[in-house]
Amino acid sequence: TLTQKRPFLAASMWGFMRWSLIVAVGLLLGLGWQHLFPRQAVDAYHQGVAYLEDGNIAAAISKFNQAIELDNQFAQAYWGRGEAFMALGEYETAVANFDRVVALHPITFPSIYAYRAAAYTQMGNYPAAIADYETLLSLNPEDDLRRLALDSIHILQTAQ
Repeated sequence: TLTQKRPFLAASMWGFMRWSLIVAVGLLLGLGWQHLFPRQAVDAYHQGVAYLEDGNIAAAISKFNQAIELDNQFAQAYWGRGEAFMALGEYETAVANFDRVVALHPITFPSIYAYRAAAYTQMGNYPAAIADYETLLSLNPEDDLRRLALDSIHILQTAQ
């Protein structure tokens, strides 16, 4: 056969096949990742955000659940799910989701403390809400968040 008489041809063909396979996989993963795997956590999260903005809370929760199933370390998905439960008035469930965000990223997202404090306020747990606002202040937030925290602490202390 031809490859027995010319071993270079067999080696070249094998090398070419490996190189072609590497290039094809690289292109598929690099260029078409989003299209090949539409159920990625980020896609589900973005769909959940869109549903939440449209007021379709049940669909939003479903998409956030899907994102969390795909990546249980996806803090923003827990946050979105917490916001959805806040919209339903399920404050304890919202707090549990916000707790997960805090556990994953205690200082990365300072505003999560304002969200959790709002849920605690709705539950009537003013000491926990005040503690969250104080934590928020300790993280040196932007001026708007700082003002919100200071005003909220004053209001909650007066309400106690």
